[in-house]
Amino acid sequence: LTALEAPFCRLAGDHKAAGAINIVVPEKYPLVNFAAEELLVFLQEGGNQVQPSPAVNPDALCIVLGDCEMARAAGVSLEGVPRDGYRIVKKGNLVFISGQDSKGPADFVKGDSGHLDMLEVQDYATLFGVYEFLERFAGVRFYFPGKMGTIVPQKTLALPESIDLLDYPAMDIRTVGEPG
Repeated sequence: LTALEAPFCRLAGDHKAAGAINIVVPEKYPLVNFAAEELLVFLQEGGNQVQPSPAVNPDALCIVLGDCEMARAAGVSLEGVPRDGYRIVKKGNLVFISGQDSKGPADFVKGDSGHLDMLEVQDYATLFGVYEFLERFAGVRFYFPGKMGTIVPQKTLALPESIDLLDYPAMDIRTVGEPG
């Protein structure tokens, strides 16, 4: 099945509290590092025990970010996934959040304000997947940019036994106003 033929979301099993959470970024490039920072900050703000980890820890829930060899070896394929589309897949204690991303230099990701420079980055699918994960499983709500527009509940992350989610924008190119 290609990504477009697959069902959009399958969740199975009871929700179980995550306990310690490790964020693993096997292939470090600026956009996925930014996604890892966002995931870490919001999960910690929600009261979860979260830390970056250089490798998978079999005793903890590990969230693996980006389109990497580890995800592909676990069967998380991005074949046929459109631009800015992502997959969130849970297998055992591993959660993969994968999408095709720009791999440009760090200054393409964070502007002078320290926020994501959306005009300079072309593909940020893993970041979209991280925000979907935070909304769906951690209860975070993003109403508008900044602290005032972001609601982070005190909530222990609880995940179902199995997750297989695919999502992508309905429109390939999205802009507001004149490009350029």
